[in-house]
Amino acid sequence: MKNLAKRIVPECAKESVRFLSQRTAMFSKFPASFGFEVTTKCNLKCRMCARQDMEFIEPKDLDFYIIEKVVNEVSSLGKKKALFNLAGLSEPLLYTKLPEAVKYIKEKMPQATIKTITNGTLLGGELAVQLVQNGLDLITISLNAGSRESYKWLSGSDRYNMVVENIINFLKIRREIGTNKPSINIDLKITDRTRDEIISAKSFWIKQILPKDTVTTRNIYGFRELIDVKELDSYQKKTERYPCLMLWVTTKIDIDGNVYPCDGKVMHYSYRSKSELCLGNIYDSSLIELYLSKKIRDVRNSHLKDDYTLLPTCAGCNAYRECENLWMRNRLVPFVKRKWL
Repeated sequence: MKNLAKRIVPECAKESVRFLSQRTAMFSKFPASFGFEVTTKCNLKCRMCARQDMEFIEPKDLDFYIIEKVVNEVSSLGKKKALFNLAGLSEPLLYTKLPEAVKYIKEKMPQATIKTITNGTLLGGELAVQLVQNGLDLITISLNAGSRESYKWLSGSDRYNMVVENIINFLKIRREIGTNKPSINIDLKITDRTRDEIISAKSFWIKQILPKDTVTTRNIYGFRELIDVKELDSYQKKTERYPCLMLWVTTKIDIDGNVYPCDGKVMHYSYRSKSELCLGNIYDSSLIELYLSKKIRDVRNSHLKDDYTLLPTCAGCNAYRECENLWMRNRLVPFVKRKWL
């Protein structure tokens, strides 16, 4: 019982801190997370990716000016801690200025957290060294599968062994430089095909990484327009709808400078500037003007009222399931218009 208590109490404390910190971030006048789509290029064709719905995607890189403008603006507000996510519906390691972006943010805001998400196929050589040396804080590597066969089925490419080797070499580079940053998250996807192998894969990687690193296992959600989620995973947990946390803590800037209050389905190329969630363009306005606009307040209120009539992008999105539910149904006074507390 004592051992059980030792495990339960820290977990409860951790959850309480997480809950309070995220709720506090929600009531801030400015987001805690800033996302940049640094490139539209990708070198894989993952079957669960929304890119597969598009016949042609113009290969473009983000204008470095956008990163400079946003970081300078956030810094001028006196914010010391913020999360900058250098990723999108693409492979960010194809962005040639990625190390430069990490270095620029770190010099302007030393206490900021910088992360990226990669498929790991390019995580090697001088690029890997630069990312470590320039101050990257967190890197998620989407290994996805636990075997070469499953990886090929999911990604459309026979590069499983290459990615595994890159991860191991990246751990070595970090060790040789003498730092425990960036923290590494190895992401594995649970599907009917991969479920049995994920347990052994997770066990293998836990032995390779540091205690502050993580290995996550997640179900695949249907972000694609044409995808049949059942094809990938019949074990989809049912959950009631709740307001999406992203609308309170996140802002996302796409390759053309358009600004959105989330990083979910709006990143699908068929939405973008046409979506009702587009707040405007960073070339035309400041991030403060766009993020504190009436438009985002109206979007939030629609979520709070559980009314997605005027939000077709949100209505067809399940990205809220990727965030923790920090909301409760108002069962005490159900006649109140706002259904969420």
